[in-house]
Amino acid sequence: MKKPKKNQVAPTAVEPFDIEQYSTKTDRKHLIWYNGAKHELDVYRIPTKYLHFNIQNGRYADKMIQLKADNPGEEINPRIDKWRAEISRMLRGEYPGTQEDREPWGRLRDDIEGKSQLTPGVVIADGGVIDGNRRLSVLLDLAKSKKNSAAYQYFEGVILPENVSDEDRWRIEAGIQLGKDEKHDYSSINKILKIKEGLKIFGDDDAGIREIANALYGTSEKEIRQTIKEINLIDEYLLYLD
Repeated sequence: MKKPKKNQVAPTAVEPFDIEQYSTKTDRKHLIWYNGAKHELDVYRIPTKYLHFNIQNGRYADKMIQLKADNPGEEINPRIDKWRAEISRMLRGEYPGTQEDREPWGRLRDDIEGKSQLTPGVVIADGGVIDGNRRLSVLLDLAKSKKNSAAYQYFEGVILPENVSDEDRWRIEAGIQLGKDEKHDYSSINKILKIKEGLKIFGDDDAGIREIANALYGTSEKEIRQTIKEINLIDEYLLYLD
């Protein structure tokens, strides 16, 4: 673990920083595929106060769209306490229009309270959580509401190296967040948004479609092509509505 220098001041809410220097390495490992190979990454114990929600893509992309629509003209920075609180409220299902999240969030809260956090999340160097946003929200809630709050002030996760490409990061997010085995837990709109992002990265030719399908744990190329048609229809309709 990188040690913070003596008298080093913790980063402010708006400063990017290297999360590893504030984290403690555990004896656990977690497998992640990138750069064409399998990598066994260390699992770190990361103070939740240095993490921020990352809901631009994947499971919760629709929530960021809603938050921006509800707060026109405002810069939504997940590192700032105001937005951190609003995003957490969305993940808990307490924000208008997010009620369907209340039940799965509650189940996860009961599970983490009873067993602790069993599955590591995935974090990028600046402290953004690309897998485990709901887990982070639960830990923040438990730390605030339970007497033994210290037990919930750390998030266990791997920290992605900076040499992970945008393409591999998309594959990691898509593989973790949109796999067939857990598909029931994700909305259709978020799958469409993730595929649309993939099309920008890989293109909509045969090779690009194959890349996207392979990352989505058994989703067929035929399904991807059908989704592309849906995306085009949605875009046409939105343009029609200006």
